[in-house]
Amino acid sequence: MAPRAGLSADRITRAAADLADRVGFDNISVSALARQFGVKDASMYSHVANLRELRARVAILAADEKTLSIAAAVAGRSGKDALVAYAGAYRDYALRHPGRYAATQIPLDPELAIDAPGFARAIELTYGMLRGYGLAEPALTDAVRLLRSTFHGFATLEAAGGFGHSRPAEESWAAILDALHTALTHWPTTDEKGESMSTRTEPTAATLRVPGATLHYEIRGRGPMLLLLPGSGGDAVIFDAIADTLAARYTVVAIDPRGYSHSTIDSPTPVDQRVEVQADDAFHLIEHLTPAGDSASLFGGSGGAIVALELLVRHPERIARVIAHEPPLFELLPDAAEQRAFVVEVHQLFRTNGLVAASARFLEGIGGTLKPLPAPESVPPRTAAMLARLTANAPLMMEHELRQFTSHHPDLAALRRHTDRLVLGAGRDTSLHLPARPAYALAAELGIEVTEFPGGHSGFTDAPAEFADLLLHLLSTPRG
Repeated sequence: MAPRAGLSADRITRAAADLADRVGFDNISVSALARQFGVKDASMYSHVANLRELRARVAILAADEKTLSIAAAVAGRSGKDALVAYAGAYRDYALRHPGRYAATQIPLDPELAIDAPGFARAIELTYGMLRGYGLAEPALTDAVRLLRSTFHGFATLEAAGGFGHSRPAEESWAAILDALHTALTHWPTTDEKGESMSTRTEPTAATLRVPGATLHYEIRGRGPMLLLLPGSGGDAVIFDAIADTLAARYTVVAIDPRGYSHSTIDSPTPVDQRVEVQADDAFHLIEHLTPAGDSASLFGGSGGAIVALELLVRHPERIARVIAHEPPLFELLPDAAEQRAFVVEVHQLFRTNGLVAASARFLEGIGGTLKPLPAPESVPPRTAAMLARLTANAPLMMEHELRQFTSHHPDLAALRRHTDRLVLGAGRDTSLHLPARPAYALAAELGIEVTEFPGGHSGFTDAPAEFADLLLHLLSTPRG
């Protein structure tokens, strides 16, 4: 019998998918569709061989639709934003198209799966999102199974009216996504035998002799080296909130800059800090911890960002990526003279009225964008000990680093040659206050964009989970 005019395999498949959404995927039949089209059953078999092929076609169509929806939702997102968008698109499709969604759960014969790009693309999207959490096999497969079980179970129960408790399903859904994000961020690592290891890694402390100083650093994790450089007067422990997440993919090294906290200088009295010297210190550490020819990535915040930029200028052959967050390069600003006078005022106030008065004026001048440090009694002992060291570091920073670092002028010509490995960051909460302005000025000089980070000047302590997610994404994404 000749095929009936107007009928085609695609048209029948779409009609079957619509019927599945109305009556359930298990209840579709060739006879029901024939009645819908007003034809005999035999006319249908000119386009689809049997019910098994029809069900497979619906599954392939639904997989394509669901994957396109998820792909559109996650485009340009990473970390928790991508997870929430992915999950929302998945759930929305399952609830709006229950029959189609049920079709995506059936196993396909290998010969039919060849014509099902939606299934393969869905796997690519899921694995790509999870790699943003720093997961690798076998953790990737385990995480995929966790997400699929969670999303499928929730959507299926919700569609069947299985949530009778008074708590709204939306609130439970949001809480579940928060829990999944936490689980993915702190996914258990495994040793060489595949046995589970603790997700929170205690850092190993060590020292390195460099010209004129002994550097203290902490190291954790495995993989390529990622050196974390704290701001002026900083301490390695300041990075604890993000270090474990980063250590899932990198050998994370955090440093006490020379003359601060545990890092000592040979001079019996304090000396002025120099950007070039701290950059050389970081280079010596990279040389010490990485094989010859290997490169390291750097993240620097505030004064540490200035050091990271200088290291990129001086030793680009050993640098894979630099992420410089709000470097206080005041000399790049159009009102540099005004800012120079502001720093001099703060320094003079420190000498005449003490640290508290100078700090208050400094915070006022930068726009109040720094959050206050927590009370020592409210934090773990390791953090409380760091707070005591930061308090001791502050006068040294005021006298010997604030003027020296904010007056530094980077080698713009050298930086322009290496923008392919440079990311300039500014905090979302800092906006256009003084701490963020030099990042935008430097970006304009170099012809690149500024990446917005969560939080303010101290974003890695303001919003550590989101901050670490973005760092992992930026460290692994090729730059043009």
